[in-house]
Formats: sequence, structure tokens, C-alpha cells
Amino acid sequence: MKKFKTFGLIVAVILIAFHIYNIDFDDLGFLNNKTEYLGILAMSLVACSFLLGLIKDSHQK
Repeated sequence: MKKFKTFGLIVAVILIAFHIYNIDFDDLGFLNNKTEYLGILAMSLVACSFLLGLIKDSHQK
């Protein structure tokens, strides 16, 4: 299970970087970058979940 959580965390961080790369920096308004902002938020929550799971697993051992 630890390998799955680590893999999920890595994928989430890669997707966060992908969404940051796709942001239109000329117009940072929400309407223009809604998909990217929501993707960053969602992947941040997923990454936090996987990270907290890894921390919990390490504390239980």
C-alpha cells in the first residue's frame, strides 16, 4: 500500500506542475484559467491525502 500512496503522490505533484505550466499568465482571471485553478486545487487535496496517509503509516510502525 505504501508504494501505491507514493506513486499517487508523485502523480499528483506532476499534475500540479502540468496545470501550473498551462496557466495563461497574461490574464490570471478565474474565468480564463478556471480549469487550471480547479485542477491545482483538486490535485493539492489529493496530494495532501496521500501524504497524510504515508505519514500515518510511518507512525503506526
